[in-house]
Amino acid sequence: PPPNLPFVSAGFIDLQVNGFAGVDYCSPDAAAEQIGWSIKMMHATGITRFFPTVITGSRDNMAGALRNLARAKESLPEGAAMEGFHVEGPHISPEDGPRGAHPQRCVRPPDYDEFLRWQEAADGHVKLVTISPEWPEAPAYTERIVREGGGASIGHPQADGEQIETDEKAGVT
Repeated sequence: PPPNLPFVSAGFIDLQVNGFAGVDYCSPDAAAEQIGWSIKMMHATGITRFFPTVITGSRDNMAGALRNLARAKESLPEGAAMEGFHVEGPHISPEDGPRGAHPQRCVRPPDYDEFLRWQEAADGHVKLVTISPEWPEAPAYTERIVREGGGASIGHPQADGEQIETDEKAGVT
C-alpha cells in the first residue's frame, strides 16, 4: 500500500514478556503504577494481550513476582491485558549454553508442589510453564499441568529426541 495510508491489524498477543519499558516483571518489588505504565507503552506497539513472564530465580523471588503481578492484574485497569502468566524455568537445563542467562544456582527439577505454590501466589493465573524434557520428572509434571488446563512448552533444553518425544506424549508443546 502507499506509505501514507494507515495500517490496521488485529492486536498482537505476546506469550513472553519479561518486562517492558524499563519495568522488570520478575521483580517482586515492581510498583503497580510502573507495571500499568509499561502496559500502556506496550499497547502503543500493537500488543493488546500478553503473558508477563517470570524467569528462573529463587523460590521466594518467583512466588513474590507472581504475587505482585496478580495484584497488578486485579487492581489496574490495564491488568486485563495480562491474559495469563508464563513461568520460564526454573525446570530448564542446568548446562551452560542451553540454560542461557538463567542463573544456574536456581535451576531445579520439576516440582508439582512448587507449581501449586506459584498458582496460589498468582491467584491461578499461571497458564504456561517452560521446561526442559531432560528431567526424569518432566513427563509426569507436564501431564499434571496440562490436565489442569495449563500449558507446558519446551525451552532451554539439553534433551535428546527420546526425552522430547516422551514429554510430547505427556502434553508438552
